[in-house]
Amino acid sequence: MQRSFFLQILVIALSLTCSTLGRASIYPLASPGTDYVKAADTDLQGRVLISTLYSGTIQVDPVTQLPGGNGIDVGVIRYLPDTGRSDLAFSLGGPGTQVPHGIEVDNAGNIVVSP
Repeated sequence: MQRSFFLQILVIALSLTCSTLGRASIYPLASPGTDYVKAADTDLQGRVLISTLYSGTIQVDPVTQLPGGNGIDVGVIRYLPDTGRSDLAFSLGGPGTQVPHGIEVDNAGNIVVSP
């Protein structure tokens, strides 16, 4: 239930950044383990950024995967407003469990993920 709610928020945020409401759709996140969208933000170019917590390897879009480490990792993914495809994806992993609680993009385009 929680995952579905956050993905719906992401789709709404992405749709609102498009010039035509609902024009873009995102590729659903998928991993063999756990994957939850924890936070979302948009940058000045209308791109949607999410922080996700996941285990295993997560499929970001048809061509992009983020490999998992040992335990629960943080993924940061940026989606383009016109296509819904990702143009940036990286993992913030290490030993044990990492959980993102927020994501923000400042006016200079810097991405900040809060632990």
